[in-house]
Parts: sequence; structure tokens; C-alpha cells
Amino acid sequence: MNVLSAKNPKYTKDGGIELEVEFAEVGFLPFLASPNDIETHGRDLYNRAMVGEFGTVASCVESPEEIRAGAKANRAAAVEAIKVTTSTGKTFDGDEVAQTRMARAIIGMEAAGVEFITWVLADNTVTQATQAELTEAMVKAGQAQASVWVIPE
Repeated sequence: MNVLSAKNPKYTKDGGIELEVEFAEVGFLPFLASPNDIETHGRDLYNRAMVGEFGTVASCVESPEEIRAGAKANRAAAVEAIKVTTSTGKTFDGDEVAQTRMARAIIGMEAAGVEFITWVLADNTVTQATQAELTEAMVKAGQAQASVWVIPE
């Protein structure tokens, strides 16, 4: 394709550059230039944009929906990574699944009058956990989750 001109360069989230490119064959079209484009003209347009031939490359501005989706993904990752250590020094996984498992175990232990339950800690160590340890871990995990849960508007 024969490039006649290009204008309005803008970075994309993935590191490319969006341009309005005028091709001799078809006129102006939106075009995504990339340093790894399989086409020579794509790589050439990217390099020319990077040196300012088509003007200053504008920053990538995400829409409010994209920003919120990114914040929600970050929050989910933060919740998934929660680990809490009890006063007895045991470190428990604190993600949502672990919190649910702890709640069920606490209810069952209380109903059955069981003092200990076999539990796998965050480092995969098997231990005998008490109802008090599970309750402390569940509360700490819930607090950790609450601290990352609210996403600003």
C-alpha cells in the first residue's frame, strides 16, 4: 500500500499507535501501526510516528468503562492474593473461597462440638486448626477484602 500522509497519532493500550492514514489506493483509513507489524508499511508508519513526523503522539486515554473494568480486575487479583496470619502464627489463604470454607468449618465445628479440624495453610502445611484460629483468620481476611473492595467512581 502506498502511504501518502498520516495524522492524529495516538498511543494504544498495547503499545501501538493509532493513526489516520491516507493511502493512495483507498484514501484515509484508521490504521494501527506496530513495531512488530507483519507489513513493512505498518512498521514504517510506527517508526515515523515515534520520531514525530505526524505530530506529537497523544496519550492513550481510557474510557470510564475501561478504567472501571481495570480497577475491578485489579481488585479481584488483590482479593485472590489475600493471606492472613493469626495470633498463633499460622498463615491462612484469605481469598473469597477460603473465607467461605472457613465459615462452613466454623459452623460445623460449633454444631458438632469439634475442637480441631485438619486444615491446609497458605504454604500447604497441614495443621490442626481451632475454631478460634479459623474465626480470627476469617475476620482478618474479610477486613483485608473490605479494604480493597470499594472502587472510586
